[in-house]
Amino acid sequence: MKKKNLFAVTLCLILTAACCIPAFAAETRQEKTCFTMSKEDREGILSAEKAILSDANAILEAEDASASPVKKLSLDEFVKVYTNTDVFSLKDDSAGSLQQLLKASDAENHYIYEVILHSGKTSLEVCLEKGKPLTDSEKENLTDKEIKDFQHKIGTWYCTSVTVHPDPVITETVKQAADSVNGDLIAVDSLPGLHGALAVSVEHGKATKLFPLSGTLVSYDAIKDAVDQKLITKTNTGYSYSKIKTLANADYRNVSSEQSGGGTDAASGRSAFLPGITAGILCAAGVIVVLVLWKTRKQKGAR
Repeated sequence: MKKKNLFAVTLCLILTAACCIPAFAAETRQEKTCFTMSKEDREGILSAEKAILSDANAILEAEDASASPVKKLSLDEFVKVYTNTDVFSLKDDSAGSLQQLLKASDAENHYIYEVILHSGKTSLEVCLEKGKPLTDSEKENLTDKEIKDFQHKIGTWYCTSVTVHPDPVITETVKQAADSVNGDLIAVDSLPGLHGALAVSVEHGKATKLFPLSGTLVSYDAIKDAVDQKLITKTNTGYSYSKIKTLANADYRNVSSEQSGGGTDAASGRSAFLPGITAGILCAAGVIVVLVLWKTRKQKGAR
C-alpha cells in the first residue's frame, strides 16, 4: 500500500513541477531587446567604420579641439531604438502584439542604434541609421545634389548625429531601467504626446512601464497636465504605460478613455493570464489521471 501511495505522490509532484518550470524560466530571462544587435547589422556598421569615425571625430574636434580622436568603432555600448513604431496604436498591450509590431519594423529597417564612444573622459553619443530610399515628401526639402549624394547611403550604415557628453546619458538610463525590469525592455522614439526616446518594459506578458531615456519625461497636452497635477507620477519602476497610452490615444486619435483604457487593460490581462490558466488545467487533469490509475491498481490488488 505504501508503495502505491508513493507512486501516486511522485507522479503528482513531477506533473506539478513540469507545469511550473516554463513560468519560472520566463521570469529569469535576462536578454533585453534594446541591447540586441543582429550579426548582419554589426558587420554592416563595422564595414562603414571609417566614414562613421570621420563624422564623429569632426564633431568632437569642433566641441573640444584638445580631445583625442576616437580610433576604433567599439560596439560594446549601444541601445537599439525603434523609429516609426507607434506602440500606442496597438489595440492591446500584450507581448505578442508588441513582438509582431517590432518584427514589421525590423523588416522595414525602422530602427537606429545609439552607440557610445569614448575619448578620454568625454563620451560621444553617435546615432547610426541604415540608409533607406527617400520618400517624395523628403525629396521636396532637398536639392538635386543632396538627393544624388544620398543615393550612396542607401543600404549602408551612416552617422546621422553626434552628441558630446561628459557622461553617456541614454545608455546609463536604459541600464538603470533594465535593472528594475524582470522581463523585456524595448526602446522606441516619437510616441504621440511625448518627446524623445522612451523604453517600454514588458513584464508578465504585457507592457507595464515607460522610462524616458533622457531621464526627464517631456510631454504635451493631456499627458503634461496629468503629470503636472501628479495624476501620473514617476516611481522607481517608471511611469504607468497604460495611463499614458490612454491619455495619448484620447488626445491624438479621438479615442474615448473607456475604449483605449479599460478595454485595453482587460484584453491584455486575459492574454497574460491565459498561459497560467492553461497550465493549471493541465496540472489538475494530470492529478486526476494519476488518482484514477492509483485507484484502479488498488482495486486490482484487492482482488
